[in-house]
Amino acid sequence: MEQQRYEEALAAYDTSIDLAPFRFLSLDGAARAARALGDTTLARTYYRQLLDIAAPGSKRVAVGEARATLELIVCPPRRSPIEGA
Repeated sequence: MEQQRYEEALAAYDTSIDLAPFRFLSLDGAARAARALGDTTLARTYYRQLLDIAAPGSKRVAVGEARATLELIVCPPRRSPIEGA
């Protein structure tokens, strides 16, 4: 991911998820790679899976990022009429 080779990263994360479906770091990486590729539907799927397996009340940074990202994907901020002018 650091090298911005998101397609390759997503393929590697998918392979990891096939082998270990509930691996937290693989779900997080796959979600971030999908989002970087502009595939918000796939990113949403992975973020939801990540939140499903996260411990209740988890303080992990990735959990907070997943929640925040899902809010942005589901309810993106509205542009004000002034911005469009």
